[in-house]
Amino acid sequence: MEGKLDRITGYVSQLHCTKYSTLYHYNKNSCCKKVDSKISLDINVGINDNDVTITNSGLGVDVIGHGEIELFNTGNANIRKAVKRHYHWSPSNVYLKSLTPWGDLFRKYNWEQVSRVLTVKSARLKTITKKPVIVLSNYFDDVSNKTIKVNTGISQTVDNKISTSWTKSKQTTVSQEIEYDMNVMFAKMMGTTGFSYITSCGESEERSETIAIGTTSGVETELLPGQAATVVLSANKGALEVEIVYLAKLRGNVAVNFKIPYKGHHFWGPSIDSVMKSGGLENEVIIKETIKLGFYTDAVLKAPNVNDIKKAAGIINEIITTELTEVRCYNDPVLEIFDSLTEKPMRIVTPPTPFHVRPKSRYSNKVQKAHPK
Repeated sequence: MEGKLDRITGYVSQLHCTKYSTLYHYNKNSCCKKVDSKISLDINVGINDNDVTITNSGLGVDVIGHGEIELFNTGNANIRKAVKRHYHWSPSNVYLKSLTPWGDLFRKYNWEQVSRVLTVKSARLKTITKKPVIVLSNYFDDVSNKTIKVNTGISQTVDNKISTSWTKSKQTTVSQEIEYDMNVMFAKMMGTTGFSYITSCGESEERSETIAIGTTSGVETELLPGQAATVVLSANKGALEVEIVYLAKLRGNVAVNFKIPYKGHHFWGPSIDSVMKSGGLENEVIIKETIKLGFYTDAVLKAPNVNDIKKAAGIINEIITTELTEVRCYNDPVLEIFDSLTEKPMRIVTPPTPFHVRPKSRYSNKVQKAHPK
């Protein structure tokens, strides 16, 4: 908001609200109170790696500090020149925030101190990779002479790591840490899993979060005597890289004192944006953050059951055998009659019977006499 103070009555004869005033509560008997602000980043990774959405909300607001003064080139000399160009009148004193020599003009006349406002301009996924890895494996064996049940559950702690790096159009840093939440969610076939970080803007850092994957209960496996099994804990190990583009701007009012009154008034409170435009100062700075995240997800514990153990040992539940069986029996009986003197077969005339007569037996020359001579 901008206003001019009548030097005789102390009455604010002009007052123009800025578009940001709704974020601040002003009271003549108290300091202006800033509404809490925070930036939130949400990264959602679908079942397919390419199905990634990044959303953001909120903004970061802090009263200007030394870092922002350097970042926006609003030191005392430059801001005084800008005010002079804005009013075409040379100021005696210029203040960007409390306190001022005449009491707190910002509090008294509901002027907003100059603040840095940080918003997310854009966010994009640069890369994402995932591959299955074996996290841990354990060996179990049965050295007894009977079948036993063993607890084959295993668990392992792993680190989800995050690193942030910042680049700015000018090699300066913001003077206040800006807290923001980053939530990463990974979709699975059943439900979702994820984790959150609370970190600060402006400074590159590395952090890690230790989590436990796997299970140590409710997993039993039967082992046969002398048999062994290997339990494997696997997971998807992944990495993603996200680029966040922030837009930093200044907002608020500049407290200006004119020793020689300007249009009959000593104190003026122009907006910082209008003063910077008059002075040819840029009121937008692009800041980029690169977030690299290493993570583990979709942990799977594979423990063999008794059928797996039998199969690995060469023992199966179905048996197929081949057996050779010798069968001895009598069939196709034949009745023959031989002459006792000549040992020649005799013709038999008989009604049809189940027996049949062969013309000549191949054994006829070898048949012994039925009755000796």
